[in-house]
Amino acid sequence: MIALFAAVASAATYDPDLKWRTLRTEHFEIHFHQGCEQVADELSQAAESIYDTMTEELAWVPRRRTQVVLVDRTDSANGFAGVIPYNAITMYVTAPQEDSNLNLYEDWSDAILTHELTHVLHMDTHHAIVSAARKLVGRAATTNDVSPGWIIEGFATFQETRHTQGGRGRSALAEMLLRTSALENDWPPLGNMDGFQIDPPSGNLRYIYGQDFIQWIADHRGEDVWTRWVHLYGGHVPFLLPTRKAFGQSLQSLYDAWTAERAADYAAVAAGVRSEGETHSRTLSAD
Repeated sequence: MIALFAAVASAATYDPDLKWRTLRTEHFEIHFHQGCEQVADELSQAAESIYDTMTEELAWVPRRRTQVVLVDRTDSANGFAGVIPYNAITMYVTAPQEDSNLNLYEDWSDAILTHELTHVLHMDTHHAIVSAARKLVGRAATTNDVSPGWIIEGFATFQETRHTQGGRGRSALAEMLLRTSALENDWPPLGNMDGFQIDPPSGNLRYIYGQDFIQWIADHRGEDVWTRWVHLYGGHVPFLLPTRKAFGQSLQSLYDAWTAERAADYAAVAAGVRSEGETHSRTLSAD
């Protein structure tokens, strides 16, 4: 009943005067309202290539078309995805502004579809005990959907960086945040990587720190290690993460090694800057 009310409330957020149309491709149904015709057409031409790349990357093919909704009723650059009751992605077509942490991209639609399709494929992957549970309770049975938030968002940010020319993993903001944590020895505890905190970088932890940690593990354990993780946990008992089976050691020990290596990297950068002479600030006006 709660899910039903939530669906009704979500539908009510759209202007009833909007006229909706649908473009169908081999693996997507793209729904759009007036004013989004060009975006929908361009996305329909790029979507299948992104689908081929990401289904090969995650070694998972959904059984049905993914529903994509394009909305141009907000100034916010964002999107979200879900797999219940079916695989669906909502994309706000407004591109990020310059001060957004999303502002490093070549094509906004490609970037956000890569990120959100990663969520869909990640959460939809199921095997073994989870597949058996789906015969009883349907698509509500999923373990990847109850991964730590930094794995869910960090993994999608990892893929947006890996498979596009932009991505938050390449952004100056990511570099600045990680460098600051290293130089101030102020890393968040692993248990707080989901970013549920008021102090900066708050929610950016799960995206930016999650992406960098996931990239570091891939660099040290093999580029396909996270695909292996998705399939292992996709057939696993909820909340019991198969860390040692996937990586050969605990997440905490990997986390400690990642932060130590990043600290050494940025200490070397800081030493190089100091060797060239530091820039000292001075007050230009008392007003």
